[in-house]
Formats: sequence, structure tokens, C-alpha cells
Amino acid sequence: KDLYASPDAFVGKTVRVDGVVTSVCTEMGCWLAIGATDNPDMAVRFQAEHDGKIVFPVTLKGKSARAEGVFVKITADDKEANEAASEHAASQPKAANFGKKYQFKVTGAVAQ
Repeated sequence: KDLYASPDAFVGKTVRVDGVVTSVCTEMGCWLAIGATDNPDMAVRFQAEHDGKIVFPVTLKGKSARAEGVFVKITADDKEANEAASEHAASQPKAANFGKKYQFKVTGAVAQ
């Protein structure tokens, strides 16, 4: 909730988020979104590098998870982030506005 209230205060910081997995990349498993347990539409996206070291399986959707990463503001020239934002918006429209502007560069994640 704090990220939605004042996102620019978190840009560049490493943050851990706990919640429920609301959406997962169906193509390469390169991103997942975690929403607040009490408001899943308040979701943030965690993007992994396309090197295959971290891959999110689609089966995580609906499970409790915690993820950590560096919170970043998406720039117009960040092709991967903008592509992930479009995919996320299609699967979770209510989180689309926030997801087009911000995401995490994931450093680790655990699902239960």
C-alpha cells in the first residue's frame, strides 16, 4: 500500500513485498505480480532478467509469496519493462496504470 501511496519515495531502494501472486508471465516466466492480500488489484510486478536464472512458473498464481527487488521507474526506452507492463495490463487491468510506471528488478522470491 505504501508503494501505491508514494512510489517515488521507493525508487532505487531494495524492498520486500509479501502478498498473493496475481499474475505471471505466460511466455517465458520472466515476471510475476504480487498483490496485497486484502486488495489483489493493488499489485506490483517483479521482473527477472531474460537469462533464465530466475523463472516464475504459471502455477504460482493464487499462492502466497514474498519477493524482493530494486524498485524502479520505467523509462520509455526500457523495451522489456514496457513489454511486461503490456502483458501485465492485459491480465490484470486494474493494476495497469501503476504497472506502466513502476516495477521491481527482482533479486529473489519465495512462494508457499
